[in-house]
Amino acid sequence: MSANRDNPKTQVARIAIIVGNPKPMSRTRDVAEAIAHTITQMFHAENVICETRLYDLATMAPYMFDAKSDVVASAVRDVCSASLLVVASPTYKGTYTGLLKAFLDWFRQGSLQKIVTIPVMLGSSPRHAMAVELYLRSLLVELGGVVPTHGLYILEDQLENLPSVIDPWAHVAKPSLLSTLARLHEPTGAEKNL
Repeated sequence: MSANRDNPKTQVARIAIIVGNPKPMSRTRDVAEAIAHTITQMFHAENVICETRLYDLATMAPYMFDAKSDVVASAVRDVCSASLLVVASPTYKGTYTGLLKAFLDWFRQGSLQKIVTIPVMLGSSPRHAMAVELYLRSLLVELGGVVPTHGLYILEDQLENLPSVIDPWAHVAKPSLLSTLARLHEPTGAEKNL
């Protein structure tokens, strides 16, 4: 987070959204955007302005295995400069998609450090509900992501009423998200003196 030059008491948080569904404009994207919108409203109440960027990996799929792709490399750099990251995937074979894994393979170990990260998975069956914690959260932590809250696993039959799932999660997550962001992005001694 950085201070707003017009009002130094106002903070700016950059939110990056990664959608790992191989279908563009998917329900996974809708869920990820709804979560980012809820976080934006939550932060707005705390004088934090959010700037959001979305990376729908389905649009990058043709470039994912080209090690010289500027499209993917640029997205990776942008994600690494975020203060908060929402990573969403449908459940495929009990875990996240290969497309999401291919994108995250572009990141070096530790490259998500200082980024508050929220793992999100969608699925048709509650029997895969732990996949978000066991697989996606573990992968994001391996990359250095700071995951201060539990991930969200959203069932297809909950998509019609997303606020009933997202709002209770946000209510519980808010203190952890805000305190972790503040701690990770607290100005150093030299920055305080500017």
